[in-house]
Parts: sequence; C-alpha cells; structure tokens
Amino acid sequence: MANDQNLLTFKNQLLPTNKERRLWGRMVDGYKDAYGTGSSYLDPDAIDLDVTTGAMWMLAPIDWHELKYLWVFSGLDTDHPDSGWHLIEQKISHSVHVSSYKVKKGFFAKSIWIGYINFIINNKNMVHTGYIVENNILGFFESFDGWKAEDKKLHHNVSAFIKM
Repeated sequence: MANDQNLLTFKNQLLPTNKERRLWGRMVDGYKDAYGTGSSYLDPDAIDLDVTTGAMWMLAPIDWHELKYLWVFSGLDTDHPDSGWHLIEQKISHSVHVSSYKVKKGFFAKSIWIGYINFIINNKNMVHTGYIVENNILGFFESFDGWKAEDKKLHHNVSAFIKM
C-alpha cells in the first residue's frame, strides 16, 4: 500500500476547480461536526487546500462503536499489538480522515477522484484503511457513505485505476 500512496504524488494530479472545492465543502458540511476543504466550519488557521498537490480533505469524528465495526469491515488487523485496535476502547477521541486527489488517467481520459481513508485514534495514531476511487465528488461521497453503512468495501490497490 505504501507504493500506492506514492502514486498520489505523480504528475497526473490536477488542482480542483473552485466549483469542485465549493462542492467538496458542501458535502463535508453534511457530516455532523466534520470540517475540511471548503467547509463553513473550517478553523481559519487550518490549511484549506494543499496547493502543491490539490488535495482536498475532511476530518470527521467517529463514535468508538462505529470505529470498531468499520475496522473489522475494512479487514484491518485486530490481533497485532501495534495495529491500533487495542486503543479504540480507550474512548478518547477518534475520527476519520479523508484526503482526495483529482487525477488524470491519460492524455484524453477524463479525470477521476482518488481518496484515501485513515482512522485517527486518540487524536494521534493514524491507521490507513483503504481507498475510494470515483468519477466525481458526488460519487466519492456516495462511496464514503456506503462504506460507513458497511455496504461498500474500500479498494486496497489504486494502481489499477491509473494509467501510467
């Protein structure tokens, strides 16, 4: 998976348009206590958009019960002491971090949105969960909602979606 994350820094990334940034923000505002790129709840001191990569992001709190279910649903390790699983029940503060990139698959191809999903456990431990790949922002958030409802699995390999 580390190799796949490197794919997200190649020259095929595009900056999102202002319209896409506003749409992302409206989608983020739909989640209780979430904030991120374009969000009306964004801390004025926070970085809104990574202008070097075009990454748009969201940080959304997650209940520890939901985190446990999504952890197992995503196929993450529950046995290894370093997996982070044992930290969940400390019930301090957990969240889901989403970063998304607009990526051009080829010279004449339409762009796609690739995002990676991470759990942040107790405000410090980040655990990579998987990827969402969709044709547009609305589809991206629909897939995110499907994953949260345990109806849709995340991808674990994005290289198949990018024509290099």
